[in-house]
Amino acid sequence: MASQIAYFGLWHYRASIDLVTRGKFDGAAMTDPLPWAMVDRRGFTSFAVNATTVVGQDICVAGHITALGAWDPTRALKLCAANYPIWKLDVALPAGTAFRYKYPRKDASAAVTWESGANRTGSVPSSGVLTLNDTWSS
Repeated sequence: MASQIAYFGLWHYRASIDLVTRGKFDGAAMTDPLPWAMVDRRGFTSFAVNATTVVGQDICVAGHITALGAWDPTRALKLCAANYPIWKLDVALPAGTAFRYKYPRKDASAAVTWESGANRTGSVPSSGVLTLNDTWSS
C-alpha cells in the first residue's frame, strides 16, 4: 500500500508544478489506477495506425486540441513502433472531448509529411477506452 501512496504522491507533485501542462506515461497499463485517482477524470484513447516507414522515420499523432499539439507537428505525440508496422500510443484525454486528428510522419531531419485525406475524428467516452485502429494514408 505504501508504494501506491508514493506513486500517487509523485504524480500529484508532478502535476502541481506550474510548468507541467501535459503528462504521459507510455509504459503504464490501461488498468493503471492513476486516472481514477485524479480529480479531472480522463477517458483513454488508444491510437493504433498501420504505417510503413524507413529507418529514421517516426509516426506521430497530431490534432486540433492542445493535448494533441494543436496541429503543431513539433508538439505532436510520437507513437511507439514496438509492434511495427503498427504504431501505438495510449493517451488520457478529458472525458467527452471530441477531436480531429491525423498522423504526421517525421524523419530525422525534422521534415514532416502529413497523411492525405480528410481529418480523422474521435470522441473520448465518459469512461472506458476509445480504440482507434487506422491505416496511414499516403
